[in-house]
Formats: sequence, C-alpha cells, structure tokens
Amino acid sequence: MIISFLLLLLPIPVNGTIVRYRATYYPRPKVETQTTYSQQPILPVNVTPVTPASTASGSDKKDAGPQPDREAGLDVKINSNTSLPDQNVVVGSVNDASASTVPALTGPPTFFGVFKSVWRTEQFEGIFKGFFPALFLSLLFARFYVSPAPVTYLHDQYTILPYNLVYIPYLVATYRIIVNPHKFRLAEPKAMYRLIFTEYERGHPFRFFQYSGLIMPLLFGIVFDMFVYQPLSKYNLQRLGVPFDVPSGEDWYNFINHPNWMFWVRLAAHFSLLAVCVLLFTPVDVIVTRLAMQPVHGPPRAEPAEERDMEKLSADAAVIAPPSYLHLTTEQQPYLGFVDCFQRIVKEEGWGTLYRCWWLTILGFWIPFIR
Repeated sequence: MIISFLLLLLPIPVNGTIVRYRATYYPRPKVETQTTYSQQPILPVNVTPVTPASTASGSDKKDAGPQPDREAGLDVKINSNTSLPDQNVVVGSVNDASASTVPALTGPPTFFGVFKSVWRTEQFEGIFKGFFPALFLSLLFARFYVSPAPVTYLHDQYTILPYNLVYIPYLVATYRIIVNPHKFRLAEPKAMYRLIFTEYERGHPFRFFQYSGLIMPLLFGIVFDMFVYQPLSKYNLQRLGVPFDVPSGEDWYNFINHPNWMFWVRLAAHFSLLAVCVLLFTPVDVIVTRLAMQPVHGPPRAEPAEERDMEKLSADAAVIAPPSYLHLTTEQQPYLGFVDCFQRIVKEEGWGTLYRCWWLTILGFWIPFIR
C-alpha cells in the first residue's frame, strides 16, 4: 500500500516541472546594432569644419557666446544628472502589478533550473501542486502523468473519443492548478472552479472546446496513434522476435554467430519510427501545454492589448496569473490557436523551444503507459 502511494507521488513533481518548463517564455536575444562615432567628424568635400570654441580668438569668444554641444567639435559632455533610458526593459503582464521587479532570465531555461526556481520560491507547496488531480489520474485514464497527448492506451475506436472529451477539461484544470499562485481549498469547490476557469468558459463550456485550440492537435494525435503508429509498431515488434522474445541459450548462440540482417533492418525501422514520432509530436506536446494554460475569454481575435476589455480581464485576474519568477506566457500575449502558437514560438523563441522534454516523448511512445 505504501509503495503504491509513493509511486503515485513520484510523477507529481516531474509533471509540474515539465509543465512549467515547456511554458517558460524565453525570446531569442535580439542583436542590437550600435552606431559608433569617430573622434573626428566626417564632413563632405569642400566643407570647412566649425572652429571649436576653445581655439577661437579672443574677439570671437566674446561674440560667439556659449556654443551648443553639436558645434563644440570634440568636447561633447553629458551632464551627470541627465537621465538616460534604461537598457533593461521589463515587459509586464496585464495581471501582474509587480512585473517591474521581476528579474530577467540570464539564459535559456532548463528542466532542473525550473525545478530549482520552484523549490526556492514555493518549496514543497509548489513542487506538489496538482496533487489531488494526479491521485485520480491512474484510476481514470491509466497513464503515468498528466500528459498533453491524447488518451489512446487500452482504448478502441468506440471509447477513445468519449474519454478524450473528458480528459481535455481534466488536462486544462491540472495545468492551471500547477501554474496558479493561489491556494486551492477542497472545502471551497466553487472558489476553486472560479480560479481555474474564466467566466466565459464557465458560461460556454462547448465554445471552450471550440476556441481553446486543443481539439485539432488531440484529434491528430488520436488518428496517428490509432492508424499509423500502433499498426506499424505491432507488426515490427512481432517480426523482430529474438532478442525481444527472451531467447534460450541455443537461440541466443545462433543469433550472435549467424546474424539475421533482416532483424537489424526491422530494428532500425522501429527506431526510425520512434524518431519520426518525436519530431512530430514533441512540438505538439509543447503547444498543447501552452494552449491549455491560456484562458479563453471568447473567440480568438488579433487585437492590441490596450484595445481589449480590461475590465473583463481584471475580473478574471485570478485565473491564470502565473508566478512571475517563471516567466510563463501571460494574458498580454494570447495565442490565436494551434498554428499561431507554432509560428510565434518559431519566430520569437526558436525551434529548440518546440523540443523541450523530447526524451519524455520517446519514453511515451516506447512505453505507452507513460504517455
């Protein structure tokens, strides 16, 4: 009993760290071109340079008076009391009033770096956020952690769609609990419900499915897994045989001394299939993670933040107010859907962001219970 309970606790810190790591927003540093000026001004041909005030004659000094800095040649001085623009520009979110005090990321985020940040700031409370949804995960959906992938393990074409329609709200609620800074009380279910879902999502649950952007990637994952990966994988593993069938001593001897090259071809095909799955579905997992955390206030529209209904957003300020130290995507940067999220990640953060925790995708396809 104790071992089973510990096995249920094990994936909770890993799951929370994966969610935060995949959702951390780290734009690529922009290369700023600085204009350098030489000591001697570059003048066009046949133009006489202006005589500095310090070298003019006595009569010229009296007539000239104080010269502006641009006419003073080389002696350009800046008053120490002059306020220069700060180079460290901090972009805050709509809901984060203390965004100006948020330290900037010094480098690309890492899995263990995110774990350390959560531990230093929230300790056990932050590490084990999402504890109660995870307790019912194995009983309801038969998987190791709350994965952004669709539920396909141990399901057929008749049960897979109903289970995934139930799994989408479960996935959204778990991810938002993980990143929400508020404390959830099981004795106050109405307050929890309002902290997790926006007013629009509570009033229009079916439109939430439509506008969340989660339906298309999950359907793509179901179709690929059911009709492409599972048939090819089962066929390949059945034809592989030794050593996957735990051979006896004689069979192992024959396998080593008389290798069957077709076995290695099929083994290479199996790992190639895994590589294709990782290339396709690791970006999908990252995008689904970000879309699940993003609250829905209505149909997605491309409009500036200053033109949005700020009163309505402030009413839902408690919903998805990520801890500022994590630098997660915020209300100020809404994604318009799956395609827009993909394009913006590539443009703003680079291709590497789409392949965060790729090793988990490999394990998920290798061991279906994990995914």
